[in-house]
Amino acid sequence: LNVPLDSNLNIIDTKKIDESLKTIKYLIDNNAKIILEENVKLGCEDDFTLLSLAKTYSNLDMFEKAEKTIKKVIKRNPENLDYISDLTDIYIKEKLYDEALNLVKNTVKSNPNYVYGYVLGAKTAYLNNDYNLTKEYAQEALSLDMNCSEGYYYLALVRLNEEDYDVYFSKTLVKNCKYLE
Repeated sequence: LNVPLDSNLNIIDTKKIDESLKTIKYLIDNNAKIILEENVKLGCEDDFTLLSLAKTYSNLDMFEKAEKTIKKVIKRNPENLDYISDLTDIYIKEKLYDEALNLVKNTVKSNPNYVYGYVLGAKTAYLNNDYNLTKEYAQEALSLDMNCSEGYYYLALVRLNEEDYDVYFSKTLVKNCKYLE
């Protein structure tokens, strides 16, 4: 990929990696995984680089590598909720909803005011077709922040799936809802 490195061999700019996903996917499809792995192992020790690497692995459908990489960052910084959110997103992408929900439950238990944790719970529960749990998480997010558009979004999706169209199309929900995906 010929990415720019600093004097400690840390990746300075990940744009080339991000923009090269199509080429990397082609190489992987043709058994070139070793090429990617050998090059990204050079000096990847700062959190930013590891998170970028984890997201790249995830985009390349290399789940185990993505999970292992992001867990390394979380182990060093267990209090960083953004890293936990990134791991939850990886679990959701892999449709590992039970793992994602367990991570969300533990996160909001130890950080009960973390609005985005409840949003992730609503998202995970919704994708797992658990509409009651989706409502619980979305309502909790809204109780913490009435301007949380994602909370309205997931409540609206549940109501749409319950065929409660009058509620779905009410002015309040349409006004506060935004498309997130």
